[in-house]
Order: sequence, then structure tokens, then C-alpha cells
Amino acid sequence: EVNALNNVITIDTDGVTITQEGSPFRVNLNNQSLDFYEGDARTVYINGQKLYIRSAEITEQLKLGVHIIEKYDATNTFIRWVG
Repeated sequence: EVNALNNVITIDTDGVTITQEGSPFRVNLNNQSLDFYEGDARTVYINGQKLYIRSAEITEQLKLGVHIIEKYDATNTFIRWVG
């Protein structure tokens, strides 16, 4: 069985907005940024090669420049240089 998706794509002076009927979430792409919304709140945006987010959960590893921060086991985390 194929369920219909009730996606709504709007193209106007605000850019391209994608959402789904009844969902509080939407994505907007414009000439300045890529924005993610929950309700009226912009929760995440990407602008000028930077990601802006108040809180993030990284489940395995994160690379920052030449270092990787990674989960080793349930109680230990490693920070290592990778060059």
C-alpha cells in the first residue's frame, strides 16, 4: 500500500519552503541561508559555511579541525589528533 504524502512546497519571495500538512516542522531555503523551523521558532540554520544550533547530540564522533572527539565506551570519551 502506498500512502500519499501531504507535502507542501511553496516558492515565493521568502524562498522555497517545504513542510507537511499538520506538521510543526518546515525547511526554508533562500539566498542567505537554509533554515529549519519548529512552529514559529527557527531552531537551526546554515549561513556562510557555519551551522548555528543551540544544542546538538552527536552519538558517535565529531571532527573539529584536526581533532576527533569520539565515544570510546559507556563512560569514556577520546579526543585525538588526526592531522
